[in-house]
Amino acid sequence: MSTVRNVHARALPAPADRVGALLDRISAADDPLFPSPAWAPLLLDRPLAVGSAGGHGPVRHSVAEYEPGRRIRFAFDPPGNGFHELSVEPLGPGRCLLRHVLEQDMRGTERLAWRCAVRAVHGTVVEELFDNAESAVTGTPVRRTRRSRCVRLLQRLAWDRPAAIDVPEGPPCCTRRCPSPITRTPSSWSGVPACRPTPGAGRSSPATCPSPSTPEARACTARTART
Repeated sequence: MSTVRNVHARALPAPADRVGALLDRISAADDPLFPSPAWAPLLLDRPLAVGSAGGHGPVRHSVAEYEPGRRIRFAFDPPGNGFHELSVEPLGPGRCLLRHVLEQDMRGTERLAWRCAVRAVHGTVVEELFDNAESAVTGTPVRRTRRSRCVRLLQRLAWDRPAAIDVPEGPPCCTRRCPSPITRTPSSWSGVPACRPTPGAGRSSPATCPSPSTPEARACTARTART
């Protein structure tokens, strides 16, 4: 048996607090970091906290340690051992280091699989997570991590690929309620309930529109249709 320790790190042009806020959204519905749907998403059975359990694809783990905005350590479920961890460290004003560490005791076939396949896939997923972090903090696209032929083959064989679907022509409710063409003059609209101006806003706000089922809404609709 031997211990495998694998480390990836990337310096980011953003304060540690800002990157840490992204780290805290790992596994959430709006997770900005984990590279899914290209890879199986990282999911947990509850909001991120010590004891949350889940995984991504065949990898099963639970949250063993969590320092909000700084560090998350996932412990592999038995019969596995070891951990993988994401952390953020300040590097100075406006800069930080995002790091991922994997440490695990492996033997025999496990170590062979790591060397032949798992290491390449693992490294690609981590680097793509870093790509997402860099893009999120800079607000611009970044040069994406290039997948090797081996990784592309393994992804095709082991992971479900995202399926393309047809784009709907448009929600029927929208096409019924919004006449075409739509002008910029509300008084020319028909079949749309009139809204009361929001104080201080200088324009109508949907938040102040009457409910369509109320007498006030029906009166507004009739009044608008006559104009």
